[in-house]
Amino acid sequence: SIDGKRLPHPTSPTDEGFKPLPFGSDLRRMVHALNKMLPPDVSVVDASPAPTMCNDSDSDNIGASEKRLPFHPSLHTVSKTYSYTFSIGEMHDPLRCRDVWHVSHGKTSFDISRARECASLMCGTHDFIAFRGAFRGNERGKVQNTVCTIKTIQIVEVGVEDSDEQPFPFPSCSTYKVTIIGDRFLYKMVRFLVGTIVSYGTDNDRPLQELSDALTTGEWKINNTNTSGTSTSTNRRLCAPAKGLVLDYIDYGNKWEFDWIKNSK
Repeated sequence: SIDGKRLPHPTSPTDEGFKPLPFGSDLRRMVHALNKMLPPDVSVVDASPAPTMCNDSDSDNIGASEKRLPFHPSLHTVSKTYSYTFSIGEMHDPLRCRDVWHVSHGKTSFDISRARECASLMCGTHDFIAFRGAFRGNERGKVQNTVCTIKTIQIVEVGVEDSDEQPFPFPSCSTYKVTIIGDRFLYKMVRFLVGTIVSYGTDNDRPLQELSDALTTGEWKINNTNTSGTSTSTNRRLCAPAKGLVLDYIDYGNKWEFDWIKNSK
């Protein structure tokens, strides 16, 4: 289970905290009303009642207690797929400034081979506490399981290696897309992963051992010695900004059956 995510949650009028859906639970009317109320950059394309667990051959391997539990959109996730788009060059593309992070600070080149080497180290099951953002407000002090499994990290140059994407018509910068698939992610974890990839791809002098140590010890700090001979610590984390980040897909496996209204007459 995940702290703060209640399971089971109310599913019938006799359950504490139960609230009926509006419009007499008519999902088509709800989708229509939501799209009238939402801002222009958000749309609801489909809806389904709470899914039921499939009665297939794998159901014998599912515990009796799990069969009785209602669907939970977070706890029953098998994997999530995030993508992040960033660009590097002398000048950013002004038409893409809202959804593409342009890496500045004098960075004009990106070593994609080194970035992929960095990404390969992050794949697998690790304690990613060094890639988690600090909790705020009443979340401070929260105890959380920080072990996650990253299945794949793919880095491609848009319009060059990714045939599904068209190259951006802006010659002063190169654009890259990072796709990350994992079983679960911590707060700001994807942004820290991308920030690390960008940091290593733009700095060939940064040792990969720092990344290995961060995954092992949970800390990004390294010791430096200044001109006076005093040992100091430097925080080497880089968090990519929120723009450029997209949640592309959530996989619930084959245990749950959705009844989408688009498929019904």
